[in-house]
Amino acid sequence: MDDRNHTAPLNLPRNASVVVFAPHPDDSAISCGALIALSVRAGLHVTIVLVTDGSEAHIPVDFLAQYGWHASWSATDTRALRGRIRVQEGYEEGRRFGLVDASVRLLREQTWHTLHATPLESMTDDLCLRNVADYKAAPLEQTAIAEVSELLESFPSDAPMVVAVPDPNDRLLMHRITVQIVSTSLSRRVDLCARIHTLLLYSCLSSNGETSVGERVLVGFDEATMRQKEHAIRAHMSMRARRRKYGGYDSGSQEFYDSLIRRVNHSTAETAHVEAEFAEQYRLVSRPTFADWEFLRSREA
Repeated sequence: MDDRNHTAPLNLPRNASVVVFAPHPDDSAISCGALIALSVRAGLHVTIVLVTDGSEAHIPVDFLAQYGWHASWSATDTRALRGRIRVQEGYEEGRRFGLVDASVRLLREQTWHTLHATPLESMTDDLCLRNVADYKAAPLEQTAIAEVSELLESFPSDAPMVVAVPDPNDRLLMHRITVQIVSTSLSRRVDLCARIHTLLLYSCLSSNGETSVGERVLVGFDEATMRQKEHAIRAHMSMRARRRKYGGYDSGSQEFYDSLIRRVNHSTAETAHVEAEFAEQYRLVSRPTFADWEFLRSREA
């Protein structure tokens, strides 16, 4: 049997710093909520890194009006308001996991959307790829790459780091770019590579199947943790309003992510025959090397 397809429980070092890179402010709760909740409960140092403020999302104007928006506002000001709302929701998500606001970090660089090379006609309005074969990698924002290195350097050098990023096989443009930004940063820094104990690739609802990189591992969890995860997902009220107004990317379903991910996590546990009622699935690379990061970076080039 191919060991890479073996499903095993996830065990993390007791003194680890867990760093979850979220392309948008809600991705951490949706995809890694149980990992975050259980890590906080175990006393691990958890940081959620918001790679973007999520301001490109379509949010109904009646929701924005609750924050003072008016039809006379410029597109730039409207975009800025969307970003402020979503980042604040990201902080609230963190609080619901038991994190202080300082543990939710927003990258300063927000110009990634001006650099991508994938034609707009190849994407939906929400920058989801219609066909993953149409994806074209673009020059990466160097400031963002340097900022990731700076952020990772800020963690205690004597604590092993666990880094979680989206699986590269994803239909959302920013999810792919997040993998590129992080992997490029680490492929340039052998010293930082040595401090990464575990690389976790997490699946998103927009994933186009999982990559074969690493070993498949599971985080099993109970009903109480599922409820905490749902509670954290529901912090993103702007996205609930968006779903109610516009539906999902492809199906048009207005179901919100809390109930949707409950079914997904239950199915994952059932399919893998784990004892827990729910499970999140990851691809794990232990002690990732320079070559591992370079592989993730180059696979999108």
